[in-house]
Amino acid sequence: MASEITSALIYGGVNVKHVQLAMGHVIPTVTLNTYLEYWPDAVVPTRSLVDDALLYRICTGWVPGRGQAGGTAE
Repeated sequence: MASEITSALIYGGVNVKHVQLAMGHVIPTVTLNTYLEYWPDAVVPTRSLVDDALLYRICTGWVPGRGQAGGTAE
């Protein structure tokens, strides 16, 4: 039953820390080592978010913590 609950949480978009707490694992590593095969579908949106962030940075010159390239932080 734990496997079904965990897969429902993961496929529902719950992050690993919350799954870890729900399943009573001491650390998230236990959760990841046990249920890693349930997370492959999460890789696609993660890659997309990183791609979007990098594209935004390239197009705008935005640098985290510094604002626009050549500008000052607000």
